[in-house]
Amino acid sequence: MIMTDEAIFGGSMMEMKEQYKSGVVLRNRIATALMILAILAALYAAVTAVGVALSTGPDTKQVEWWRAVGFMMFTGVFILLALNPRKYPGLWELTIVNKLLLTVIEVSLITENAANAQFSAMADGVLTVILVVAYVLSQGYRSWKR
Repeated sequence: MIMTDEAIFGGSMMEMKEQYKSGVVLRNRIATALMILAILAALYAAVTAVGVALSTGPDTKQVEWWRAVGFMMFTGVFILLALNPRKYPGLWELTIVNKLLLTVIEVSLITENAANAQFSAMADGVLTVILVVAYVLSQGYRSWKR
């Protein structure tokens, strides 16, 4: 006896498609919400970094502006990933690797009592988790199949 999809999963093909679609929609919405959170965090970091860059002395002015522009760039990257999570092959992966490596470096700097390393490690660690979850939920890996 051949088992049909309806017999195995219970319900008609139309019901199964609707359940699948609603699951996909829910995953995409959660991923988008996570990316909006990442966008807001990066935007906040950019605004505060500009304030620091404007008020810092000449010894650190260049590095503070570099940091502020980096936050602005990541705000843009997060917007691109939120709007089109399956459009840019490699962008998710590069972003996740960047944040993961920063987290590892910052954790190692905690033992050296580096300024703000603990906070930065927590922030980048949480952001890495958010990015990985959004990547999986939105199926960002499918961008390679274009």
